[in-house]
Amino acid sequence: MSEQLPPDQCVFEAPQPAPGTFIPVEQTMWSLEEGLALCTAIHEMPSQKFNCHPALTGGLLYKQGLRKDCDIVIYQRGDVGGKREPIDWVNLWIALQGIGLLLITDFGYVKKCTYHGKQVDVFDPTEDGGSYGQSEDSAQEEIAA
Repeated sequence: MSEQLPPDQCVFEAPQPAPGTFIPVEQTMWSLEEGLALCTAIHEMPSQKFNCHPALTGGLLYKQGLRKDCDIVIYQRGDVGGKREPIDWVNLWIALQGIGLLLITDFGYVKKCTYHGKQVDVFDPTEDGGSYGQSEDSAQEEIAA
């Protein structure tokens, strides 16, 4: 089952185009440079404050040309002083909203987001697969089991 942030936990709302507004395809596609710029912005928040680092992955990194989405893995920061702290996801999402990366749906391992109207998939390797890619019915059956 997909989960959305309750309205009281949303700090910013994603800007939506007016109905009937034409958006050129080039404006919704990602270039490698834009993906790198987003990862750099996440890193410079600083991401270390939340015990993590971003990494660009997926088709944007491995294939030529514009892509429909930007895939970013948020991975746990290495040992600091002999201790590995868990990622502070709650405060990380607040900070990500502050730079314009908005969580739309959390499927566990995959978090569907937008960044200035463009699709972003954020991956959390510490999570199980969750319900991403399942129909609502099969996700409900899994929860009931």
